[in-house]
This record gives sequence, C-alpha cells and structure tokens, in this order.
Amino acid sequence: MKSKQLLSLFLAASVLSLASCEQETTSSSPSQSPSDTGSSQTTPSETPSESESTPEPAVDYSISQITAKDQSYTVRGVIDAKTTKGFVITDGAASVYVYLEAEPSSYALGDYVEVSGKTGAFNGMFQFTKEAKITKLTETPSFTIPEPVALTMATAASWQSKTSFAVTESKEYKWRSTAGEADGFNTLNLAGSEVTIEPSYMPSEFNIEVGATYDVTAYFAGFAGEKFGNYAAVYLTSLSKVDDGDIPTPDPDPEPSDDYSISQITTAGTYTVRGVIDAITTEGFVVTDGTAAVYYHDKHYANDYGDDVVLGASVELSGEVSAYNGLYQYDYKDTLQFLNEDLDVTIPSATPLTAEIANGWNASSHPVTAMKEYSWTATAGKSGNFPTLNISGSNVTIEPTYIPASFNVQEGKTYDITAYFAGYSTQNKYAGVYLTSLTESDGDTPTPEPGPSPDHSIGQITETGTYTIRGVVDAMTSAGCVISDGINAIYYHDYDVADLVSLNDYIEITGDVMKHYGMFQFRYGSKITVLDEEPNITIPSPTPLTAEIVTGWTAATDYSIEAFEKYSWTSTAGTTTSGGKTYDTLNIDGSNVLIEPSYLLSTFDIVTGETYNVTAYFGGYSTEHSYAAMYVTDLVLAD
Repeated sequence: MKSKQLLSLFLAASVLSLASCEQETTSSSPSQSPSDTGSSQTTPSETPSESESTPEPAVDYSISQITAKDQSYTVRGVIDAKTTKGFVITDGAASVYVYLEAEPSSYALGDYVEVSGKTGAFNGMFQFTKEAKITKLTETPSFTIPEPVALTMATAASWQSKTSFAVTESKEYKWRSTAGEADGFNTLNLAGSEVTIEPSYMPSEFNIEVGATYDVTAYFAGFAGEKFGNYAAVYLTSLSKVDDGDIPTPDPDPEPSDDYSISQITTAGTYTVRGVIDAITTEGFVVTDGTAAVYYHDKHYANDYGDDVVLGASVELSGEVSAYNGLYQYDYKDTLQFLNEDLDVTIPSATPLTAEIANGWNASSHPVTAMKEYSWTATAGKSGNFPTLNISGSNVTIEPTYIPASFNVQEGKTYDITAYFAGYSTQNKYAGVYLTSLTESDGDTPTPEPGPSPDHSIGQITETGTYTIRGVVDAMTSAGCVISDGINAIYYHDYDVADLVSLNDYIEITGDVMKHYGMFQFRYGSKITVLDEEPNITIPSPTPLTAEIVTGWTAATDYSIEAFEKYSWTSTAGTTTSGGKTYDTLNIDGSNVLIEPSYLLSTFDIVTGETYNVTAYFGGYSTEHSYAAMYVTDLVLAD
C-alpha cells in the first residue's frame, strides 16, 4: 500500500514551483493536493477586517459562524477525531478541521480547546491552517456531542455534486463497509453507493485489510473533484472489524417497535417491522405489509428455518437495514421471528409494468414503497450469462435475481410475469426482480383501452399525463389542497379549491398532472367528485425532518411521487428577501437551505423570531430562487 503522505509531498513540491504563477494560494491540506478551494461567502459581521493588524477575538465562539475562507475566526470545541496531521473539533452543532502539518501529540481526544486564526478550504471544506493559535481550556463545555448519523446513499451522492460545504456538513457518520482499494489507496465505500470514500491521514491504530468488513465512524472531510480522483475524504474515529461468521442469536423476546410498518424505513438504521412472505428466492424472501415491502437476505435460510419459510407466513424482522442496489434490506445478522398470529395484511394486485416505470428504475436509490409487485409480458433474452425479461419500449435490462428452480427461464420464449422490483445495479446496469409467477404466453397482449386508469392509487403517477386518483384531503392552502391515499400524496393547484372540497373529504380527482419545482401536481380545471363512501385510508404520521433530508432536496431537480411527504420539525421563524419582496422562512437547524411556506392559510400567523412546531408537506425545490417550498398543515408555538 503506497502512502498518501508521499503523494502529498510530491504534489506539494509541484504546487510550490507554480506558486509565483498563481494569483490565489490555498492553505496546507490533507492527503492529496486541494481540488477546489470553494467559493467565498458573506463574511460575518464579527470578523475583523484585513486592514487590522491584530484581529480581535470573535464574540461568537460557535463553529457555525465560519462561512468563508481567508477570514479570521475564534472558535471553541472538543477534539473528537485525531489524524496524523491535525484534529477535528466540534461544538455539537458544527465541526472544523485544524490542520497542523504534524501529528498533534500535545492534544488528546476530549480536550476542550480554543482555536483562533485564518481559515482555508480544502476539498470544499473549511479548515484552520497550521498558523492557527490553539489554547487548551480548563472549563467544561456546555454542549453535547451528538451520536454519529447513519450514512445514506443520498447523503453520499450529495457530496459529489457540490464544490463547497458548510461546517454543519462536517459531521460524524456511521456505516458498514467492505474495505477495498482505488488507485493504491484504501476505500471504505457504502454498500449500494458508487461514491468512493477514502480515509485521510489515517492514524496507525487503524489497520485496514482489503476484503474485510468494518463498522465505521468518521467525520466527512470534503470531496476531491475529478482532477484529484473523485473521492470523498473522511477522518476516522472508529473502525471495528465485523466477523461475517458471527450470526447473532435471535432475541426470544425482542423489544417491539412502536411502528411495525415497513414504510417507516426511510434511511439506513435499526427498525422492527412485520409482514407476510409474498415471494421466495434461493437466497431470501420478500416481506410485505400491503403498503410496502422489504427483502430479507440469507442464503442459508433453508438450513436455518426449513419449512417455516412458506408464502403467507407471518414474520417479524428486527435489526439494521442497509442498501443493496439502491433498496433497503435486512440480512442474516438481523433477528427473524415467525409469528403465531395471522397479520391483517391485504396484498394489492400486481401493478402493470410500463416502459416509463422501468426507465425510472435507473437510479442509485429508491424508497421501500418502490419495492412493489409488477406484472408484464416479455420475451426472454440473455445478457452475458444471465437471463433477461425486458419490457418493450424500455432500454433498461431486467434480470430475475436468485431464481428458484421452479422458474425455468428459456431464451426466446415469451412469458407473462409477476415479480417484485429488487433495485437497480448502477455498477452492472440492470434492474433486478424477484419472480413470483412465470407462465408461458402467446405474446398476444391486449391493447389497453383508453380512458382513466383503473388504478386509483397516487403511486401510479410516474410521469406527467392524465390520471384518476382517490384520496383524503389532508391539507388546505390558499391556492389548493393536498390529497393522500395513506401511502402517497399529491398537491392540487386551484385558487377556488375552498369552494370544491373541505379538509378530510374523500375525493376522486381526474385531470392533467404536471411538474412544479420538480414535484408532480394536478393542475386547475381537474374534475373533482366528493365521494360518499368511507375511505379505508390511514394517514401516516409525519416523518421527523433532518438537515440531511433538506440538503438532499437541493441535489435534485425532479422528484418521484414518494418525495411528496409530510414532515415535522421545530423552527424559529425568519424572513428572506427576493425580488424586492419579503417572505417568511421556517428553516431547520444545521442546514442553510431556505424553507418557505407556500400559499399559507391566513389561520397560520407566523411571527419572526418565534419558535414553532411545524408539520408540512414538501412541495419541491425552486432552483431559480433557491428555496424549498412547504405546504403547512400545522403550526403551533413551541414550549
């Protein structure tokens, strides 16, 4: 294994030889040469001007005040990670790297320090340069360092789309990784993600073996662009080797989760869910609760559970989920229990697969609601040594995965198929499916009759067009309403909506669906009918909003119907000005993304400076005006 430090010395010599030709220099930096120094932002009012020979200490000691490079700051924090060239300090809300150009032997983890000096930028992340003044403090800090955040594919993907990062993005993450190599350097990539993750300035106590699997915690240290290898740098805080043969003994009485629904799985983490087995493969099975599905992967399940694994069996899964081919799944290390009760699960009919839906599978991540059963007709083909069941009109390769012996796929034959979507391999360029039925067909598929779709679910909406859906009105705005079917939701835009529907009405709507701020919505002029029957719909609780979720919104210009979700968070109201007009904001701590309530009802009175508990539906992100739009459903003063 070659040393990144040797590469750094070589590149540093190259940089020095060119210094006289450059108008702007960067600070000394970790591992590779700097890729992008990041753009300067507004300088805080507390920062001394460059004309002052002796900068005064900043009044604000928080790390979050750092918003620009080549500026002077004084901050305080606890050392929470050490490298061979410096250390990371955090104040619980933000973090920053202090580059010392040498091993920080005079400092220990847990030291409370004050750092004063000018900031530089490396790989888009702010850091103090080696000239910074460091003082150990004797007092006890008042803040608490948060637990590491579970790293998701969406977060990792957002890193590679940016050239600069706020100090609030320098946070500690946790994930599981099988160590690899890229261009002679160690990698600790996240399963299912194409982003290369490399530890920088790794202390000697961390010994990485290629091929071994580790539980990792580390601080994000920036993203090196194409010129320097396209990788995310991290500073390790812990590295624990995972023994693949160590299968934990199932807990005979696991602590039940408050929510057993599979739809609760929105990020990698620990969950307990219940459902019935609806598809069996050679290496696991699909569990569904009627609204969403998840895969349990265990190639030895036949030895471990024998005849218990049958279609319709009720099970409980408890443990950590991770992403594979962009879909979350459980594996053999998690707890599987067969239940002695029949769960109240109604499995929906398979959704007719279209070329548009298949084309939408070509993505690096998917919500659990995307793992649904589809039906289509295909003539079997081959890709390399693998059978394919592609749908006409789509260029996406569809491969059945872990095929049971009962399904004999023969090239050239035409089949009627039902199968669960199993994710998309961005590395090998195919969509996986888990077969549930396969019967020979004469290929004579009837042409569907024109008219409204017989499927009234909102989840059928995968592209713009004309649809008929049914749902409950779950939010009213001054220019429309939100309709939910308990699984998905959509906005209807019409200034006269109050004359047509009321909150909690069960309605059917037929009309044209367009995109606004990247989000699907029905346009005015749609036909609305208030239905007399009682809906079998339970509106899910809002998802707690995090800074990571908000940051993920800015990385996309188009969203699937699943992205129109209801969130809850606490916010201190502010304002922002655009085009000479002032708008309310309900931003979330830890993110610099503007969150603006759209078409707010007059019953919601926002007072700047007051703190509120908010629930609202995400209504898309305006790339033109740089804000996330939200449709507020509830707004109450926080205690």
